[in-house]
This record gives sequence, C-alpha cells and structure tokens, in this order.
Amino acid sequence: MNERICLIELYTGEACNIPVRFIYPATEQSINGANYQAVVASQGAGALTTKLWFDVN
Repeated sequence: MNERICLIELYTGEACNIPVRFIYPATEQSINGANYQAVVASQGAGALTTKLWFDVN
C-alpha cells in the first residue's frame, strides 16, 4: 500500500493542514526567550497550524 506523506506532517508531527502562520526562528526562541514565551502564551503554540487572532474562523 502506497501512503502519501505530507511534508508538514514530517516536519511538525501534526496532521497535514495548510499552514496559517510562520513559525518563530530558533534564534528568536533562544535569544529572546522571555518575550517568546509571552507571545506563545497569548497567541497559542508556535506551530504552523495555530490560528492567530485575525484567522479564527
């Protein structure tokens, strides 16, 4: 059986959904950790499929 694998699923481990945002770079997460955590707490996980305030529907 030949199953198709979505590249997003390979990269993030999440189901194949169309990306709705950019992810923050690893340097942003490590250099600006406090502000990065504040943004994640207010906007949601830093995943490609986490919808932002303007794209909730």
